[in-house]
Amino acid sequence: MSELDAFEGPWGVTGIASAVRPSEVAGAWSALREAMVRELPDAFTRDEWAYLIQFLERGALLSFVEAAFGRFVGGRSAGFSRLATGRKTVTLVLPNNVSLLGPLMLAVATLSAERVFVKVGSRGDDVVQPFLDFAKRHAPPALKAVLARVDAQRLEREHPTLKSWLGASDVRVAFGSDAAVKAVEASAHPATSRFLGFGDMYSEAWLAGAVSDDVLDTLIKVFAIYGQAGCTSPRRVVLLDGTAGDLQPLGERLSARWPQVMRRQVPMHIASQNVLHAQVCRHAGVEVSLTPGHGAVLVRAPLATPVPSGPMTLVLSAAPLASAVKALPANIQTLGLSVGARLAEVVAAASQTNARRVVPLGRMHHFGPVWDGNLLPAVFFDVMECSA
Repeated sequence: MSELDAFEGPWGVTGIASAVRPSEVAGAWSALREAMVRELPDAFTRDEWAYLIQFLERGALLSFVEAAFGRFVGGRSAGFSRLATGRKTVTLVLPNNVSLLGPLMLAVATLSAERVFVKVGSRGDDVVQPFLDFAKRHAPPALKAVLARVDAQRLEREHPTLKSWLGASDVRVAFGSDAAVKAVEASAHPATSRFLGFGDMYSEAWLAGAVSDDVLDTLIKVFAIYGQAGCTSPRRVVLLDGTAGDLQPLGERLSARWPQVMRRQVPMHIASQNVLHAQVCRHAGVEVSLTPGHGAVLVRAPLATPVPSGPMTLVLSAAPLASAVKALPANIQTLGLSVGARLAEVVAAASQTNARRVVPLGRMHHFGPVWDGNLLPAVFFDVMECSA
């Protein structure tokens, strides 16, 4: 047996017996970062590009495989208790509000798959193709072989090319609305194909204790990057054990901090949309204010009050912890916390809900090996015991 990438865990040593070696692929992506620090493509914000640079570091990428098989221990040719083989063909179906999700999932899929197809959303901004264009322009030799295995296209759901991809895929991963995810799951596919779907999800931020300016700045950053479009973006902020009287000063402080954190000018169409939505909220009888420059709509409302949904609308509520837990919807995904000394109490309460992620406020958008309760790398590999 030739030398294989080896990963050691409590169950012994797992060798990756695939044509694709995770360590080499991770190293190839990592080498691209030298060019990335010198050039920022127009399709990305500085924060997005900086996150992507950090994500593509060799050790960070290998951590996705380590989450499934244990610590990377280099190359070995014998002494394995298990052999893992990567599923050869993967199709990724992305939502229209894709943002960084496409490049991140693409890099992870190439750690195991010999062929990766990416269906980019048929509407909305696409950062996958700009990322691939950049990578191809600056690809070191080792990365060119990785990129040759990738095909990304903007396709409608019923497009023959997408149906062909799905019909040949060993793994299908779909993000988007519940209806879109179910359509991909029901599409024609090999009998042994694995499917992983991520549909409509909802997230909140919970604050308790002293809410500093640093906490408010973090809240603004995690909300403003996606607004309500991102599944990990907080649609509501709950001030635990606060009162209705606490919400107006909280909103005033958020408004005052907003232009200091979000220094770029608000696009005219976003500002106009927010002015219109603020009027809709007032008509619905809820208390509302606009941030300077009309970059966001801040609504103050009790948990049980229906609030018209807008792409840049952030709802502020106050409630006891038990009430906040009870009010969570069934599709709760991420709870972003800044709760000080109450952390253990809040986490214990959250563990009794459907929440898939309970993380510090600043890590609400962090993408890791476990997503929505699924160990992502395990989907991409088959494992064989070989202790004989």
